[in-house]
Amino acid sequence: MKKKVHLLIKSILILLLMYSTSYPCTSFILKNGSYLLMGHNFDWITGTGLLMVNPRGVSKTSLVDSTETPVKWISKYGSITFNQVGRDLPFGGINEKGLVIEQMGLKSTIYPSKDHRPAISACQWIQFQLDNYASIDDVINSDSLIRIVDPNSKFHYLVGDSFGNTAVIEFINGKIVWYTSTIPVLANSMYSESLDCYNNNCNTDADRSLYNFCTAANQLVNQNNSTDKTTINYAFDILNKVSQGPLTKWSIVFDIKNLKIYYKCYETPTIIGERKIFLKPPGVANIKIVDL
Repeated sequence: MKKKVHLLIKSILILLLMYSTSYPCTSFILKNGSYLLMGHNFDWITGTGLLMVNPRGVSKTSLVDSTETPVKWISKYGSITFNQVGRDLPFGGINEKGLVIEQMGLKSTIYPSKDHRPAISACQWIQFQLDNYASIDDVINSDSLIRIVDPNSKFHYLVGDSFGNTAVIEFINGKIVWYTSTIPVLANSMYSESLDCYNNNCNTDADRSLYNFCTAANQLVNQNNSTDKTTINYAFDILNKVSQGPLTKWSIVFDIKNLKIYYKCYETPTIIGERKIFLKPPGVANIKIVDL
């Protein structure tokens, strides 16, 4: 049984390592009148995944190896998440209080060294936050309680809450670093590097991550010039501008104030026996809506 668990963990780590280093994703938070939205493109080699409902009142333990002390908690809030690895190991999601989190890969991530804090993986860190907290401050302050242990899943996070607060959270040289009251966009480069590139109008032709960041940032700054008056559609328009064509598997817009999720899956198959038949060409998908 232990061998099976170790093989499962190793497979998960390999998958996340490949994901975090190969396919730049993009996230942003759009504020427009009464709308408060987070948009996210999931770019990867496969769109297979699950939309999971995570109820409140469930006892949980973090998935870490036997040398670490796991985090244990009972979920306080319900949430809906997008998962590829498994339950409680999401890539992003929103809880019933309007806390929303998405992760992107960041090669320069270095998580804290071992200390007194119990350990949790980089994906399960997202679920822990959604299960327990409602605000940006709570998420940042949780660093004193838990520690990410995940040598292969190198992530940084874009976080928003229903109060209109936003934060980028990174782990640099073993320390948590966060940015608030800035341009709420994140791709796969360090936030400081991305912001410097945007502010100095750098050439982004050779760096897809910086291109995605600057393109999305320009769309947020210039949104009043858009002819599209439907804010949800404008969010999807931004996601389309930073799409990587057939590599973009999910496009998601979280409506934080109204607790709704709008999303497109570009690889939704019809299952017939053991066969998967894709009825639509790549890149074509209808908007689906989930109301929390």
